[in-house]
Amino acid sequence: MKKFKFKLELVKRLRESEEKKKLDDYAKAMQRRHGQEQKIEKLQRDLAQSEDDIMARRRSIFSAADLHADRNATLAIRMQLETAQKDLEEALGEEDNHRAAFLGAKSNREIIDRLELKQREAFENDMRKIEEQEIEDVVVPRYSKSEHNSLFQ
Repeated sequence: MKKFKFKLELVKRLRESEEKKKLDDYAKAMQRRHGQEQKIEKLQRDLAQSEDDIMARRRSIFSAADLHADRNATLAIRMQLETAQKDLEEALGEEDNHRAAFLGAKSNREIIDRLELKQREAFENDMRKIEEQEIEDVVVPRYSKSEHNSLFQ
């Protein structure tokens, strides 16, 4: 029996490598988003800590210079937080784009896999029919010879 050979094997490999690349890109986008989320959480903790420090200093005696420095520090953290939130929005959009690209590449690969499966099944059916025909060609003449001999005896 002949071996099955998928004629679009190169296309299949290309689609598989494309899917892998898109998955890697998607994973990197997810890591970037996760990093941005962690950065925002850290900045929020820093902002809360800074505001707590300011409130603690207000309860005690403090100088105007300290108040000005504390406000500048808080303002800088808020600006960093705003920038980080914009970066997070960009990372989320990038992640969505990479997810869509990955799903498209996966779908393309699955189409080729289904085509290969159908062709393999058709090939196996054809081979089975050929094998059955060969068996029939061997069995039928023997049967007819024995039947023919029994008629003349």
